[in-house]
Amino acid sequence: MAGVLRLEPIPGGLVRFTRAFDDGTRRSGVAGEEDLLALAKGGVEFFEKFADLTGRNFDRDIRKLTDRSASGRTGPST
Repeated sequence: MAGVLRLEPIPGGLVRFTRAFDDGTRRSGVAGEEDLLALAKGGVEFFEKFADLTGRNFDRDIRKLTDRSASGRTGPST
């Protein structure tokens, strides 16, 4: 199910994240900014390692997490 993810900073170093789905439903929550950054970093590391193990290209998935390309990455993930 596709949808849109919106991030909104709120006081106290927090971020409200809201996922709006195509069917009109919404889900939201609040997390610390650092927690969300760690989650995104972990996602990138997951896809980089998965690419190393499978030989498949996950640039599109990484771009979804970071809005950047993983091409140009050299060597295995650590």
